[in-house]
Amino acid sequence: MDDTKNFDVKVLDDSPKELPTYRNEVQDPEMEGLTLYEKKALLVNRELDSHGMGKYQWYIFFLCGFGYLIDLLYAQAFGLVEPAIQQEFGFGGWPWCLVFHACTLTTR
Repeated sequence: MDDTKNFDVKVLDDSPKELPTYRNEVQDPEMEGLTLYEKKALLVNRELDSHGMGKYQWYIFFLCGFGYLIDLLYAQAFGLVEPAIQQEFGFGGWPWCLVFHACTLTTR
């Protein structure tokens, strides 16, 4: 049994003779003189701007912002309370400075 069959195939030649390239497209005057990285960044910024900020994006923005604020305030709290704790409980000196410094570094 012969599996090779001859089909009559008509090729429609409606395809363009030349594939469109970036050079043939309309140039954006805002992109002239920019590096490749700057062009990509501009395209990404335009796409993000076209989507806008929805309810979810605002929630994430404020959640991350408050988390960052709390992280910074927690690190500053050790520096603010250290002198009062040393005065209240009557300890101080070089070893305790290292302890408070280590607590401040681990919170950042």
